[in-house]
Amino acid sequence: MITLNRRSVIIWTANLILFFFLFYGIKFLFFQPTVKPISDTTQFLLRSQQIDGSFSDSVSFLKGPNKAIKSSASAQSVYALMRSYQHSKDDSLLSAVEHGLTFLKSNTLYGKHYDGGLVHHPKDKNIYPATTAYALTAAIWYRDATGNTSFNQTISDWQDALISIQLSNGSFPKILTKKSTDMGIVWSLLSMANLSELYQTLDRADRYYLAKQTPSLASYQLRVLAHHLRVKPNESDLTLSSKLVKRFLDNNRKNPLNNNCETLIGMVDILPFLTDVSQINTLKAELSKFMKPLSDFQVTEPYTVATDHMTYTFHGDYLRQARGGFMKDFNTLKAQVEPTRACLDFYISSSQSQL
Repeated sequence: MITLNRRSVIIWTANLILFFFLFYGIKFLFFQPTVKPISDTTQFLLRSQQIDGSFSDSVSFLKGPNKAIKSSASAQSVYALMRSYQHSKDDSLLSAVEHGLTFLKSNTLYGKHYDGGLVHHPKDKNIYPATTAYALTAAIWYRDATGNTSFNQTISDWQDALISIQLSNGSFPKILTKKSTDMGIVWSLLSMANLSELYQTLDRADRYYLAKQTPSLASYQLRVLAHHLRVKPNESDLTLSSKLVKRFLDNNRKNPLNNNCETLIGMVDILPFLTDVSQINTLKAELSKFMKPLSDFQVTEPYTVATDHMTYTFHGDYLRQARGGFMKDFNTLKAQVEPTRACLDFYISSSQSQL
């Protein structure tokens, strides 16, 4: 029979503790899990899809997916998945997109005060035109990628509705029936949709949005200018792009923590078209500050409770990453679709620009 005195127990305990720290210390230093920001984020979105094709707007670490249906989350999710498909050419994403578009198609509201139809689920409190713009852009990308024309009528209905609700000054309402103006989301998405039927609508919006001096609009302005320059390069767009980048850099020096994935996408998109070497280098240096923390995050399995997840603090409104999705507010312990879509978009734009 083996007997252990107090001294032996203390020694064995100390050795076990030392072994534990050595084992996990070596594992942490040399065997970090492979970080795949784009694919991990895409998997988060796929896990958020419900049986009816809709997507949860958030996933709680303790309770799982939020069952409340929100059209905006579904529209942004199919947009993000098609954006991921453009990058990865992973055909497995297309069935989820088709299922999501079918849900959005079945939840399109045809009204008396606008042409066509706008995406709206009965449980949605308001009608947000940006939701339809995300759905429209995803549907056009899906059709172009697959040749599937089953959503042609829906695409036509959505674009007719967005054209008909454009305000007389060229802007779009943030919420239908209310006076607040959208911050350029509809405008920039219509630009990326690249439909010839939308050119006149975009020209009207250009005069309104490009004249604005609001720093928060800079990303959307640069996304559209980058699109214009891809299609038809011109000197005036190049000059305006340089001015907008200067405005961004000046504002960034004054408010260095006000940037998030959403505001940085346009800065990445415009990089290939800038000609001032000094400005290019300065912008790259600023963007690299945000790229590193985003690419450094760690995702751990299995996805069970909050303590099983490592999170990474990021500058700006979109603060934390875990479970493959991003959180706006760490206190809620929820990964949400909106910041996840924005950061996925930023990842892909950045990888394409080879930052």
